[in-house]
Amino acid sequence: MIALFIDVTRVSRYLSGGIWLEQDLLIALILSIPVSFIGAHLAKRFLARVPQRSFRVFVGVFLGLVGAKLLVWT
Repeated sequence: MIALFIDVTRVSRYLSGGIWLEQDLLIALILSIPVSFIGAHLAKRFLARVPQRSFRVFVGVFLGLVGAKLLVWT
């Protein structure tokens, strides 16, 4: 919920500062708001079913892979 207020403030500041979005980008922005709420809800339900230790291992493995990729292919 805090992120929503931060993002609304940021976007309103950009618009008041003179930055204008093309129509396609504006439509994508408007459609992404409910999609982000749906994604957060689904993630919350998913994380309630996955054991915390398994999730931590999963995240750790992928962070290691990303780190290795950045070391090799910069």
